[in-house]
Amino acid sequence: MSGLLFGRSPRASRFACRILTFERYINTEHVSRSKPVARPNHTHNNRSGEYNEHVSVGEIQPGQHVHSVCREHYIFFPNSLRPLKEVKLKPNPCSLTIVASQRHCIDMNSMKYLDKFEHPFSKSVLKMYVEKKKEPLWYTVSSHPVALPFPCKEGARRIRHAFRDALTAYGYDREGRRVATDNSSTIADLYGTVRISTANPKAACNIKFADLLSQAKQIVSGVELALARDKNGRYINATSRPQSGSRSGSTSKMSYQKKTGSQYGVKRKSL
Repeated sequence: MSGLLFGRSPRASRFACRILTFERYINTEHVSRSKPVARPNHTHNNRSGEYNEHVSVGEIQPGQHVHSVCREHYIFFPNSLRPLKEVKLKPNPCSLTIVASQRHCIDMNSMKYLDKFEHPFSKSVLKMYVEKKKEPLWYTVSSHPVALPFPCKEGARRIRHAFRDALTAYGYDREGRRVATDNSSTIADLYGTVRISTANPKAACNIKFADLLSQAKQIVSGVELALARDKNGRYINATSRPQSGSRSGSTSKMSYQKKTGSQYGVKRKSL
């Protein structure tokens, strides 16, 4: 009766509802098939250590304009980072997690500008990383979003400050170059990428800086084992490989690293 009062029959109303439901079903199926959920791909580093274009970082798939620059300047993506086993913090009140790679890796926060569709800021971001190649050590500090923005930023700032002071204490500048005049050391720089994250930024804000510096020194000690290079650009410790793929690039390189490890007195772990 109400349908007749408004000039529409009940049968026509039911038919219109069915048409609308069918259109929604068709649109939903089309979207789900044309846009599958992207999964992380860890094939960025193959066994030979060469650059691989078939890579996705979460739901982001870098385009050819990104791959061309990264291939030319030997820059890799965040999924090249691996846990740094040389660092074992006990206790770990700030819940710090350290990942590293012997390659220069783009920060995860920058990947949103490097999708397959060219972003207006993509050229500026890529240029920034190309100019950053002159720095041997790349490192970032971040906080998990488990608190308000202020303690997250302050906790990351204090950890970054402690890490830089620890680099100075070990004889390096802020960019990882060896500046200490020690003739017995063969280390020229620390080359690669280090990412430190805290799951408890409030603890990082409240901890005494001396205790935080002590933990940062342990991190630098592990980074030195994994990323230390000599003046020829070769890694001194062959057993520390915080990246995927084979442990050595070639047989000749592996034999060189074994030889230099024994000559320089670097403590090696048993395989």
